[in-house]
Amino acid sequence: MLKTPVVAVQQTKNEVINMALLANENVNRAFTIISSMDFKEVDKFRKVENELNFLNLEIVDFVVRLSEKKQLDATDHWYLTTVFRTVRDIERIGDYAENIVEYAETLQASQARFSEVALQEISELRVMISKLYEKMMKAYGEEDVEAFNEGDVIEDQIDDMEDEYQRNHINRMTKGACSAKSEIFSEILSSTTIVSELSTIV
Repeated sequence: MLKTPVVAVQQTKNEVINMALLANENVNRAFTIISSMDFKEVDKFRKVENELNFLNLEIVDFVVRLSEKKQLDATDHWYLTTVFRTVRDIERIGDYAENIVEYAETLQASQARFSEVALQEISELRVMISKLYEKMMKAYGEEDVEAFNEGDVIEDQIDDMEDEYQRNHINRMTKGACSAKSEIFSEILSSTTIVSELSTIV
């Protein structure tokens, strides 16, 4: 592949997109686990998380070697410089998804569960994250500026939702409607917001 650098650049982009799709799959798995407290997908989640870590290293190594090729033009070189940050941020999306799974395991260990209201709020955030990811993947894969701008609007909406849900959560705690592990809900909201921010960077 390195013998045809121009083709290798496109293949690099394909691999970045594949990595991003894997990360999104794990974000969805994490939401399913925390919402249902059903851990049957945990092994698959761990396998994909390991794959994300592997891809991060492999793509970075490949891009370093590809960047040395003189046949590439300025546009290709510029793109390759962005790949380092992109794959790092995709891996971080996977890490925050892993945090959510770990929160679910903490809940399971303490035999605690979220209220129906909290679960509904998590579900609404999940829908918005999926919409954001769809827009950003279109923007990245097709260099679609309109899709990027639409995704940026969704990211702002997610920020607003987090603020609202944090206030709702404080109200529930004040009324004694939350369990002793109620801080986990705030952590999930924070993780979700960071995932949305990283998605716009991708």
